[in-house]
Amino acid sequence: MSLENLLLDEAALAPYLTDKPSRSLTVAVRALIAQQLENWLELKQAHALLEQALFRTLPLNDLAITLQCNPGRMISARSPVDKESIRKRPCFLCLQNLPADQRALLYGDEWLILNNPAPLFPDHLVISHTGHCLQRIEPALPAMIALTRELDFSFIAFYNGPACGASAPDHLHFQMAPAGAIPLVEQIKKLMEKESSNPVLKKIEESPEGTCFTGYPDFRSVFVCKTKSPDFLQERFSRALCSLPAPVAGEEEAMVNVIIAGSSGTYYGILFPRKAHRPACYFKDDPEKMVISPGAVDVGGLLILPRREDFDRLDRETVLSIFAEVCHEMDVFEKISR
Repeated sequence: MSLENLLLDEAALAPYLTDKPSRSLTVAVRALIAQQLENWLELKQAHALLEQALFRTLPLNDLAITLQCNPGRMISARSPVDKESIRKRPCFLCLQNLPADQRALLYGDEWLILNNPAPLFPDHLVISHTGHCLQRIEPALPAMIALTRELDFSFIAFYNGPACGASAPDHLHFQMAPAGAIPLVEQIKKLMEKESSNPVLKKIEESPEGTCFTGYPDFRSVFVCKTKSPDFLQERFSRALCSLPAPVAGEEEAMVNVIIAGSSGTYYGILFPRKAHRPACYFKDDPEKMVISPGAVDVGGLLILPRREDFDRLDRETVLSIFAEVCHEMDVFEKISR
């Protein structure tokens, strides 16, 4: 598919604009979602399947998480991510391989705003680079910060590293969820408000520009930045990334998941260093096997389970064990410079 054919013009968007005089990107994105749900049958079917997803809340030690049983994510959860398998399959984010009915908006000169054909939540977006370049946080982070604000903080941006959650490690992209869809974001906000009396987060920097924390909620090491300045957020995240252990053999980037959220002009950035993509239970045979392939959404407190049997039997101890297995220890940020 050519870029010209992929992009929706104003005439195609017009019937779906809820605020006709507005030219805001948020209104255009809402129109894109509506247009695609009406004109892309596979997306409409995927959303119908999502409506049947099951949920339950599971309290851990420090916080609670939400389990989602979502059979529509089975292909993604089981997709091979080794370099040889990636090399052999066509890139599903390149223009020529996109579904025939998929359409997009152009963001800047280098990014496409697309609907995710296997959604985890309503209005699940993929922000894909127009060129075929490797998944890396360095070029993705500025766009994540900027787009989150340009969408009026009504969406959360999240990034999966090439070796810890990205099903397309060969094509630069990040994703977006509706505000409020990733539980840890609101939980972190509340922890910040009670920072002086809670042991979960430790304040490591406070200035007029912003505040930074580290923490270890339920065996998930995190770096958190709260600021009104996109430059401060970018710089502090870059510093935190540089402090992490060297990438594992064969990888060019330290394993990370990133979430960028915000409200009322304030950014909340959360960085998760990772040490493994999938837990040991993923590779076992039934009945010990569990199809759990954690990315940013999962370590962010919405654990996706394609199989009903895993959804029914997953318990607190198993989740804590999985987080401890795939996330770094609490001392990972000890070398961060201030």
